[in-house]
Amino acid sequence: MPNTIQELLTKRRDGQLLEIYRHWDGATSAPEQRSELLGAIRRMMTDACTVQARWSALASGACRLLQRLLREPGYRRSLSDLQQHAGASELLVESEVAELERTGFVCEVDGGGWAEVGERYYVVPRELGDALVEHFKRTERSAYQSLTLKGWLEHLAEAKEPGGASSVRTRQTYKLLSTPHAMAKRLASLEEPLAGFVQRVITGFGGMLTRDAFRRLRFDLEVWDGARWREELEKRSLGTVADLALSRYGIHLNDEVLLLFTEVTLATLEVVGEAGCETPARECALGVDLVSNVSRFLTSVLDRSVRFTVKGEIFKTTERKILDALIPVSSTEIEARDVLEFVYRFCLGRRLVDRTGERVFSLSLAGRKWEAQSLEEKLRTLLEHVVEEKGLPGEHYHQVRLRRILLRILKRLEPMRWYRAMHLPFVVRNHYLASLEELKVDEFFASRFQYTHYTPMEGVQEMCWNLLTWMRRRLHLLGLIDIGYDEAARPVAFRLSRLGANFLGMIPAGELEGQRTHLIVNPDYEVVLFPGGDEFAVIHALDRFCVREKSDQLYHFRLTEESVRRAIGEGFPQEEILSTLRQHARVSIPQNVLFSVSEWSQRAGVLRLESGTLLSSDDPYVIDRVRTHPELGKFVVEVLEDGALRLKHDLDPKRLRELLKSLGFPVE
Repeated sequence: MPNTIQELLTKRRDGQLLEIYRHWDGATSAPEQRSELLGAIRRMMTDACTVQARWSALASGACRLLQRLLREPGYRRSLSDLQQHAGASELLVESEVAELERTGFVCEVDGGGWAEVGERYYVVPRELGDALVEHFKRTERSAYQSLTLKGWLEHLAEAKEPGGASSVRTRQTYKLLSTPHAMAKRLASLEEPLAGFVQRVITGFGGMLTRDAFRRLRFDLEVWDGARWREELEKRSLGTVADLALSRYGIHLNDEVLLLFTEVTLATLEVVGEAGCETPARECALGVDLVSNVSRFLTSVLDRSVRFTVKGEIFKTTERKILDALIPVSSTEIEARDVLEFVYRFCLGRRLVDRTGERVFSLSLAGRKWEAQSLEEKLRTLLEHVVEEKGLPGEHYHQVRLRRILLRILKRLEPMRWYRAMHLPFVVRNHYLASLEELKVDEFFASRFQYTHYTPMEGVQEMCWNLLTWMRRRLHLLGLIDIGYDEAARPVAFRLSRLGANFLGMIPAGELEGQRTHLIVNPDYEVVLFPGGDEFAVIHALDRFCVREKSDQLYHFRLTEESVRRAIGEGFPQEEILSTLRQHARVSIPQNVLFSVSEWSQRAGVLRLESGTLLSSDDPYVIDRVRTHPELGKFVVEVLEDGALRLKHDLDPKRLRELLKSLGFPVE
């Protein structure tokens, strides 16, 4: 094992070993033999009680340097790195390192082949480092105890008396200190400029500010004064300043951090939210556009017109045709090609389409059942997909768990009320960090650290930005949230949309009574929809057999022969088209529209299956296709005078109907 006590101390002179022994033992006499002296030092450096006593005797600056070394792989780091991140003068850091080296806590080692010329490296002996890390695990606060008021109180109670964490007194204290009024009063007791600084840390960083971020950004306070801030915050039970090492959880954070307790941050953000988020200059809502676009893509596949390359990508010419058929996305968050790419990946991932040997896609059994599902079922499938989706920024393991927490908290928000863009990411991030031990996140990343050279890249602030990106590019695309922009076209707010509230069950059914959706069908085949409480299902149905022309406060559609034929090909029969229009029509439907829909449906080549054995159609070409089809022709017994086909008596009508639809023949 490299860098052991035996290996490192063997290189020391006798006088240095004697000084180390006296520091650790406290006696003036020492073993005369060098081997006995080395053995005695090794026994003391691996004894838990002795290590704890020697650690407690170190100066605060030396303690911080040693802690930084212990966070590094192999407990090793260069002197220049220690000086850069210590927040003190280079001479002071060098003197503290010399003190640690004199007492045996660190040893100077060779930097290796990649080290710069003249660079000095220091390492903590392996057994001593392991003993110190084990000591910290027993005595230091966990992420839960550092980030939450409840955990902090439990830690204090445990330190005073073992078993006190679950005492009645601790619970009563937490109940008194965690009320919003009590926390607001304690925050108000802070003096300026610390009060304003703390407020900015909460609203701008979610209650977590690292010393590194403090140096890179501009604040009213020019000097990082962690000791004083810790005293002021802990005295008021508002937060603390602590060294937080989250690398073992796969999070890039090994720094001193100003922490406001999660309860304090949440209460402050809620107060800011209640004060109201300014109505954005422009708002964007997508509704059920994505669900309808999935149906449009599957229609293209049904026509067997979607070709793909050897690499599995859609041909550019085919891509342009599909883009023309999709409902345009009126959002700056995602472009039309990105929508098509998402729909394509979703259909492949959920096995709604299959690749064929002819390099075209065909609908799978799941794809043929897609249109028969309700709008809620389709949204649920899409949501399950985006929660687990890879390829978006951030560590996938963390982001998936953050997304699930976000959806749980999203249900608690007030529908159609604007919130600041970072409100939800901050709350979700803090909740997740406080649950790291409970979720056993370190066990997942232990294998990465053990078998690969893994370096966490996502920090606590990046976690929030990446989660916001998912909200903007996925939840917004699904129509579950609306995005608000300022005059500079920057996303500054979000709200739970009406579709999202309906889907998540946030709007009670009683509130939707009397808000029925209405539409008007004009003689020129224009359909104007007046949204009510149930408009989303109606919009999705109209998207299937109409062409959407405009989406604003009113929705404008147009009936065309092509759109009706497309709907019938998807299994949306003429009777259902007319039923949808009649059910929501404010006035009677013009006769020319009813006649045209009927005529277009007949020309769509719909098959009629009567008595389970008689197959007919108004289109002779369709009948001829069935008769000559290699799979269907074997079921035909006789061609009648009117062109209808008599089929075998032992056929199951339900299975035959499914077979006809799977082969692209719409059946009534």
